[in-house]
Amino acid sequence: MGSFKHKWTHDMDAVLLRMKSQKKNFGEISRELSNKLGVDLNRKHTLARFEYLKRQSNKEAATASDAEYATLPETTEFSRFVYIDSPEAIKNPNELLSRADIDLDPNEYEITKVNPKAWTTTMKSEDGGPPLQVQNYGVQIDIRRIPPTDPRAMKQAIIDEIKANTSKPQKIKRKPIPNHATGHMLEICVFDLHLGKYAWKPETGQNYDITIAKQLFEHTLNQIIERSKVHPVSRILFPVGNDLIHIDNPDNTTTRGTRQDVDTRYMHIIKETRQLIVKAINTLREIAPVYVPIIPGNHDKITVMNLGDTLEALFEHHEDVYIDNTPSPRKYHTWEDVLIGFVHGDRRTEINKLPLLMANEAREQWSTARFTEWHCGHLHTRKAVEHVTCDSHNGVVVRTMDSLSGTDNWHAEEGYIGGARAANALVWHPKHGCVAEYIAHAPEEAYA
Repeated sequence: MGSFKHKWTHDMDAVLLRMKSQKKNFGEISRELSNKLGVDLNRKHTLARFEYLKRQSNKEAATASDAEYATLPETTEFSRFVYIDSPEAIKNPNELLSRADIDLDPNEYEITKVNPKAWTTTMKSEDGGPPLQVQNYGVQIDIRRIPPTDPRAMKQAIIDEIKANTSKPQKIKRKPIPNHATGHMLEICVFDLHLGKYAWKPETGQNYDITIAKQLFEHTLNQIIERSKVHPVSRILFPVGNDLIHIDNPDNTTTRGTRQDVDTRYMHIIKETRQLIVKAINTLREIAPVYVPIIPGNHDKITVMNLGDTLEALFEHHEDVYIDNTPSPRKYHTWEDVLIGFVHGDRRTEINKLPLLMANEAREQWSTARFTEWHCGHLHTRKAVEHVTCDSHNGVVVRTMDSLSGTDNWHAEEGYIGGARAANALVWHPKHGCVAEYIAHAPEEAYA
């Protein structure tokens, strides 16, 4: 054959990579391409193209010059396209990039989005019959260059943020509750958000990352605020924690060392989480004073307690924000005739002990409360209300709240799928207890 005078196309690259994954040799691939796509090339052309694609990371625009791929671009954000054999071929984006010989320094770059793609290639039939349709798969990976971080600059940024929030707290002008109306307490439970968790739809059935999690948090919070407007609210109870964050250290593990699928860097997760919660508290302040118990989870025990310390500093001079970051894993909140206990709920043997724990740890509040409940997370699903008898006269309601978190690989493999994704809210009357419950469901397309 003569020299190859045609430009390589996207379809040709797809056929080349598919056949190579099927252990075909370059002679067979050359003949297949020549016969079915009407091009003129030999084994050397095919081998050279394969080595080029392998070396230059298989980008979708395969006709680009070597200079475009020799180094990662200096731009802040860019993309890479990688061909794969099937949607199940790669378990995580970092492994995918490594397989494509794209060397990313995790200290300089982070993956911000993974977009799986599928397309068909039309090929000539050997026997002259109808054209053949070949299924191809690829993944577009969006990458962001991490801004240079000087620990001193990060420290100063936190100090500046604290000063900005504490020096001159913004005074809130709230709509007064009518004299004839009774003020209610609005409890907002956005549990088990797992900020930083990564899930890839072809593998788990849902996409999930920190961007999706933040959008869902704000979407459901706004739903709850709108629905609760029918009740005059004089107090807001906003527990923070319960595996709010997916990991507890830069090694991407939980508090006890279980490695997790994570979509971004630990310090980035902390910053995004802090900003998300501060924004939520300031939004809720416009309605009523906000009480924030910090509930450590089994994924984020240390990190969420540190977040609580930061929130205490940020809102230290706010007379309408109360942060409860005491070291106990269980928190209690009393309002009028209502006593609510919070615990993450990962220690299932602890559940039956909760009534006695409440009676002992919150003895004074327990003695006067008419409505006593425990609110738990961890299971990622709303459980039927349990009445756990404490003694012959008193009982405690134990509620397990919903979760907005997407399904990661471990849960998918174990078959823990299909649960409704939602946040919960309860409206409390000072003398009549819980008078309303709202479930803010996440839109299914959010995980697409």
